[in-house]
Amino acid sequence: HYNLAMAISQDADKLDRAIPALKEAMKLEPMNQMFYVSLANLCFNVGDYKNASKFYRKGLKISPRDAGVWNLLGVSLAERGKYKKAVEAYRNAVFYDKSNYVYCWNLGMALYNLPKPNP
Repeated sequence: HYNLAMAISQDADKLDRAIPALKEAMKLEPMNQMFYVSLANLCFNVGDYKNASKFYRKGLKISPRDAGVWNLLGVSLAERGKYKKAVEAYRNAVFYDKSNYVYCWNLGMALYNLPKPNP
């Protein structure tokens, strides 16, 4: 099911078929983080940032030290304007991979975009 979903997902017009195939694969291997992250990426690619965030979180429950997924969660939250939550996600990404400058940059941008207090 996973390979089918990934093959189908290469054609943007067929994403509606890829997502159910991936969900079916998840039923067979519910502890496979790759399935949740792949589903999150599919949601992200079609602009469904809310569900992308949901599936990144599910993937992180399986592998909570995955800096890349923490970063992706941050991106999906930032796309929704949820900068405070994005900062938390990016901080985790940086914590688990301090050498990745992209994670540091994303954290800085999310901090910059936080609402400014009124004087």
